[in-house]
Amino acid sequence: EKGSPYPPIRPSPHAAGACIEAAAPRRTPASDKRSSPFGHAEDQRQQCSNRDARAKMRSTLRTLHRPAAAAAAAAPAGRFRPPAYQLHSAAAATVATTPADRFVHLRERTGRRLRDSYSRDQHQRRWLSVGPKDGAAPAPLLSSLEREWDSEAAASPSSAGALATVRTNLGLYAELSKARLSSLVVITAGAGYAAAGGEMDYTTMAALCGGTSLAAGSAGTFNQIIERNRDKLMKRTCNRALPAGRISFNHALGWGIFSGVTSTAILAAGTDPVTTALGVANIGIYAVPYTLSKPHSEINTWIGAVVGAIPPVMGWCAAGGSMFDVEAALLGGTLFLWQFPHFFSLAWIHRKDYARGHHQMVPVNDPTGERTARLITGYSLAMFTIPVAATALDVTSSMFALEGVAATGYLTYLAGKFHQQRSDENARKVFKCSLWYLPLMLALFVFHRKYSSALEGEAAGDAERGEKGEVGHAPAVAKTKAAPTAPVWLEQAKEFMKTMCVHERIIVKNDASALCPSTSPVDSKGANATDKRVD
Repeated sequence: EKGSPYPPIRPSPHAAGACIEAAAPRRTPASDKRSSPFGHAEDQRQQCSNRDARAKMRSTLRTLHRPAAAAAAAAPAGRFRPPAYQLHSAAAATVATTPADRFVHLRERTGRRLRDSYSRDQHQRRWLSVGPKDGAAPAPLLSSLEREWDSEAAASPSSAGALATVRTNLGLYAELSKARLSSLVVITAGAGYAAAGGEMDYTTMAALCGGTSLAAGSAGTFNQIIERNRDKLMKRTCNRALPAGRISFNHALGWGIFSGVTSTAILAAGTDPVTTALGVANIGIYAVPYTLSKPHSEINTWIGAVVGAIPPVMGWCAAGGSMFDVEAALLGGTLFLWQFPHFFSLAWIHRKDYARGHHQMVPVNDPTGERTARLITGYSLAMFTIPVAATALDVTSSMFALEGVAATGYLTYLAGKFHQQRSDENARKVFKCSLWYLPLMLALFVFHRKYSSALEGEAAGDAERGEKGEVGHAPAVAKTKAAPTAPVWLEQAKEFMKTMCVHERIIVKNDASALCPSTSPVDSKGANATDKRVD
C-alpha cells in the first residue's frame, strides 16, 4: 500500500493461502452436518487451515509479548505500564516479512482503533487499575487532579440521582399541566393585556402570565385525575403520567392543589380582584362542569369554549379594563368561536379513540360526519363577524377587517372542503390551519388597535383639567373618553411596517379615505388634528 509503514510483501503461497482461508467464513452444508459430526472432507481441510493460522498468530503474539514484559520488569521505579502498552511499539519494530505477519499487524491496528474510540480518561483508568506483576514496581499515588476527579465521581451518584429526580418530577408536572395547552392560554392572556395599550407594567405582566399558566396547569391536572380511568382506554392518552402509573394519585392531587393555590396568590398579589376571580372560576369550570359532562353530554364542547374565552378577558382586566368593555367581548368572542373548528376537526380525526374512552362528542355520535361538518363550517363563517365588528365599532382600523376577512376566508375554504369530503385528511387541514389562525388574529387585533398619540393624551388631560375650572384652562365643551396610548414598541413596529409598505410610502399621506390608513399614531382627521388641543 502507498504510504504504509510496512515493507513490501514477499510472495509466500502457503502463508497467503492460510490467511485467505482464515479470513474466509466457514460454510458447512446442513446435509453434511446431519450426516457426519465432522462435516465434509473439504470442511475438515478448512478447519485445519484455520487452526494453523490461529496457532501462528498466537505464536507471533507471544514472541512480541516477551521483550515488552522484560522491558517493563527492568524499567526504573515509577508508574507501572502494563505490557500491553509496550506491545504496539514492539510490533512496529518487528519486520513483517510474510502475509501472515501482515495479517497480525492489521488485526492489532484494528484493535487499537477500537480502543481509541473510548475516552482517554476511561482508557487510562482501566489500565491503571491493573496491579503490578512479576516484581514490577507498584503504581505511584494519583495526582491531585486525579484525586479531584475521583472525589467528584464518588460524590456524583447522589447528586446525579437528586438531579434526575428533579428533572423527572418537572417533566411529570409539565405533562399533568398540559404544557402546550397552557402556553396557548398564556399567549391569549398576554394578547388581552397588550391590546389595552399604555406603557407595559412588567410586574403585572409577569404576575398575569405566571398565574394564568399555573391556573391552566391546575385545571389540566384535576382533569386528568378525574379522567385517569377513561384515559387508560384511549391510545392518545394511555401513556399519560397517571394512566401509565408514572406518578401516584396523591402526588398528582398535591400538584393540582399547589398550582391552584399558588396561581390564586400570584394573581391576587400582582393583578386585580376581577382577574383573580376569573382565574379561580376558570379552574372550577374546567375541572368540574367540563370534565364531568364529557361522558354524559355533547354540551361539554360548549362549556370548554367558555373556559377558553376567559384568559384574554383576564389579560384585558389586568391592564385596567373592564370585563364588560367592547374590546373584552371581541377578544373573548374570537376565542369562543375559534374553538369549534379547532376541536371538532381534532375530534373527528380521533373519533374512534374518543369512543373507546366513552366520551360524548359530536363526531363520536355522528357516523356520517354531516353534523360535524355543518358545525365546523357554521362557526368558521361566524368568525367573519369579529374583524368586521371591530372595524365597525371603531376599535381597530379598516386593515384589520381586510386581513381578518382574508384569513377567515381561507379557514372557511378548508371547512367547505371538509364538508364536501369528510375525510381525516381534510379534517387535519382544518386543524392545522386553526393552529396559526388564532395567533395571527390576536396579533392583528393588537397591531391594528386604535390608539391615541402622546399629544392626544396630553390634550385629553388638559381638557379634563379645564372642566374642573383650573387656572389657565378653558372649560371643555364636551367630555369624551380618551383612547389609550399606544405602547412604544408598537409605535416602533408600525413605523417599521410603514417603511416596508409601498402603498403607505407612495399613495397614502394621512388620507383617511384610503383603504390602508396611515399607521402613524395620528387620528383620522389628519396630521394637524393635534393642533386643535385646548391651550
